[in-house]
Amino acid sequence: VSSDSRNLHPTTKLLKALEAEKGEVISGVVAISSRGCQLFTEEKAHNGPMRAEMDGTPMCVAPISRGVWVIGDSGGSLWHAVLLGAVGEWRMNRLQLDPPTQLSAAEVLRFMRSGEERLMFLGSHQGPSQLLVESHPERSESISEQRVAPTWRLADPLFIDNLAPIHAALPFEEMQGSGETHLALCCGAAPTGRVVLASKAAAREVLAEGGAL
Repeated sequence: VSSDSRNLHPTTKLLKALEAEKGEVISGVVAISSRGCQLFTEEKAHNGPMRAEMDGTPMCVAPISRGVWVIGDSGGSLWHAVLLGAVGEWRMNRLQLDPPTQLSAAEVLRFMRSGEERLMFLGSHQGPSQLLVESHPERSESISEQRVAPTWRLADPLFIDNLAPIHAALPFEEMQGSGETHLALCCGAAPTGRVVLASKAAAREVLAEGGAL
């Protein structure tokens, strides 16, 4: 990676690999700060304009499709970031919520599909974990056709209301071909912890619990 990485913004907290596919984007590492995203390749740092003014430091990122991410910050805001092309320029906007909603500060973000729905799980250390659903799902996976940030709505403000802090989440399909996505969650604080199975349709189930976790 280019030595220009020493010029990173001091709020840089996340690094994400970006791999080329079908010639749409170039490979490299993306550094995410409260001022935006910066792409680094073996040749150079791509100093595209930093357009974001986040409400806090970036805490987590969830890939939506190639070069399209949602980023959560410590101020409780979500951001929609799109790589516009091979020049390394990003477009970043606050995630659109309809109706406008106050979200918990995200420590974990996971994008998933459940049937025809596109969902975003927001896991928090401080408040209740929440579930967002995309109001008008994008049909195209092409970066060039994802210029406009999609609109999301809060599907469940108290999806998981008493398991904070949540440290990790793994979406999976319970039965292959069922189309229903479940979440395995790692949560709790020392000296105890839990592994919990949750889904949108069913009540959560504690899979394991105790001081050994």
